[in-house]
Amino acid sequence: MVKENWIKKHPVWSGVIGVILLSMLIPVMLVLGTFAFIEFDSSFGDNSSTSNSYIDNTAVEKRTALEQMEIAFVGDFSYNEIKNRIDEVMQQYGLSMTNENYSRFGSALVGVRKETEVSEMDILTCMKSLDYRNTIGYDKITAEKSILDAIGICGATLSS
Repeated sequence: MVKENWIKKHPVWSGVIGVILLSMLIPVMLVLGTFAFIEFDSSFGDNSSTSNSYIDNTAVEKRTALEQMEIAFVGDFSYNEIKNRIDEVMQQYGLSMTNENYSRFGSALVGVRKETEVSEMDILTCMKSLDYRNTIGYDKITAEKSILDAIGICGATLSS
């Protein structure tokens, strides 16, 4: 009995299936690839997609990272709502709650929102449910890497 090559027998279908799979994979790769090389800083500066674009960048830089998130995040969320949601996720993923970590986390969330058009708070809700670091294993991935991976996964998943 000779085993046939399905791809050779069905070239049109194999091409269609390949294109569909590739189109589903590209957005995920773009989102994850974007954050592999992201340079974090303490300013959100670019508020072009929010209604607060009149705010002076110098004034924004003098704010804490959480205050900057209140300005940069899409939606009408208070400082306390953002802090509570961020703190839950940071604690769950084992990331210490420092201004530097808030800044990095917030920058990554804003970056994914700009790429995927999924709100930062929706990404945080997804991250809470995903529990990526516990799934992978605490001894196998750092808190910082698990946060970035989970942001990318949630952004890509929610945008499709």
